[in-house]
Amino acid sequence: MPLLSHAYGGKPGNFLSNEIRARPDGHYFGVLMLGKNAMPSYAADLDHDDRWAAVHYIRILQTGAERQGRGSAMSPPRSALVRNLFGAVTLIGAAGSAGVYFSVGRERFWVNWLVWTLFLLTLGLGNLFLVALERLVGAHWSVPMRRVPERIASLIPLAVVLLLVAFFGVPVIFPWTYPEAAHNPILVAKAPWLNLPFFAIRLAVCATVWMLFYAFYVRGFASPGMKARIRPSLCARAGWRRLSWWSFPSA
Repeated sequence: MPLLSHAYGGKPGNFLSNEIRARPDGHYFGVLMLGKNAMPSYAADLDHDDRWAAVHYIRILQTGAERQGRGSAMSPPRSALVRNLFGAVTLIGAAGSAGVYFSVGRERFWVNWLVWTLFLLTLGLGNLFLVALERLVGAHWSVPMRRVPERIASLIPLAVVLLLVAFFGVPVIFPWTYPEAAHNPILVAKAPWLNLPFFAIRLAVCATVWMLFYAFYVRGFASPGMKARIRPSLCARAGWRRLSWWSFPSA
């Protein structure tokens, strides 16, 4: 260790210190690509995805140390508290929805359900479009901020489930499903398009396409985080065990 300290010309930083842990992912990525202080650039050795895989590996080390350090604490982990809070909010929301259904009526209930479902779905699809566009054109400038739209795009699976549930409210919301629609010449002319079987097919096709795009661009092989999980030997292959614990914290 003294030999390494002399070679690098200074005391290395603690990779698990609060100061270094608070640095954003983009800082680690930039240091890997450009180098800093005694640490040289690794742009020639690690490509774009490998650099993000290294950042993901570092975060795993830091998270594991944090969990190990608080293992003896009396309070439950933060993740458990978040899950409990989410469960409580979900129960409150379910109780409010049931109250609307029985006090105001099922029509207002299904309209509210559809509006909020489309709100979540629009947020997810809009951010999925941004992620897909950035990956298709190979935009490296947006990598530090890409995690935000990826997380928001994770609303898509939830919105798809809610949209499938909303299908049961179609006969309540849309007038073309009413028996009186058979006497409306306009709705009769649109019957080949406005009918429940075809509507269900369109909904299933759209939901499948959305989930496939989400699985590929956010959860699949296009995601650097996934590449880090399926290539655990990356750090050993690139000499990262020495780099991550010595040079990187000091950069």
